[in-house]
Amino acid sequence: MSGWRRLARGIRHRVHAGLTGRATWRPRGEASARRDAAVAWWRATPPPGSPSARVVVTCHDDGRWLPDLLLSLAGQTREDFAVTVVDDASSDPETRDLIATLEGGRRGEIRRLAENVGPAAARNAGIVGSEEPTIACVDADDLVSPRYLEATRAALDANPAAALAYFDYRKFGAVEDLVRVPAWNVDRLLADNFVVVAAPFRRTAWEQAGGFDETLRMGFEDWDLWVRFAAAGWSAVRLRETLFYYRQREGSHSRHLADVRAEARREMRRRYESARPRPDS
Repeated sequence: MSGWRRLARGIRHRVHAGLTGRATWRPRGEASARRDAAVAWWRATPPPGSPSARVVVTCHDDGRWLPDLLLSLAGQTREDFAVTVVDDASSDPETRDLIATLEGGRRGEIRRLAENVGPAAARNAGIVGSEEPTIACVDADDLVSPRYLEATRAALDANPAAALAYFDYRKFGAVEDLVRVPAWNVDRLLADNFVVVAAPFRRTAWEQAGGFDETLRMGFEDWDLWVRFAAAGWSAVRLRETLFYYRQREGSHSRHLADVRAEARREMRRRYESARPRPDS
């Protein structure tokens, strides 16, 4: 085993050791070693065959955390996937340097946006032009478990009427919590978004819905997409497995969304009703 492969494997296992059987996750090893291991994986030759899933990673000044996410992807039990990292006009020098280092890698592609467009447009930019039947959108500061792609793809294969596969997840960082998600129910979804953005979904459903709504710059773009899936008649499949680790930052945007949640519920109800097909009169 070559030196970089040994390093990547060792660091990857340390990352996953922090994801299994713990109330929280703590990075192990020096940040520079984790960065080197992530870059080594990104530059490696991917397994043969066509990928069945596309992981779209959106990044805006999150270079300090992106290597750990890449290492969690490197440890997937299912390897037939490709990755697109969308740099949403980062200005942070550490992030810009890492993105430049990743350009030209074999494991995925880098898309740099000239201006900051927000999560919805950045995710659409990462999906457009790809061909894989399954799409997974992950933010650069989060983490996924080793079975993230294997378990969700198997669930979608077994449930053809489901547009997406969702799961339990753990919050870590400023807030520590294990979230057990409820069974799929449209009325419950209209009251609260219990599905994280990292839930993989079918490309056909995304195309039918017209993608993420890029007018939503202040959040709820994932909730809106799930609502439009439901309005189109799609269901979803729940997995009782913790497959995602959702970073909570002090003063983060996501922690302030409660201030506008009541208004968002009304808007989601309106969008659902307007998106539902009307019977012929």
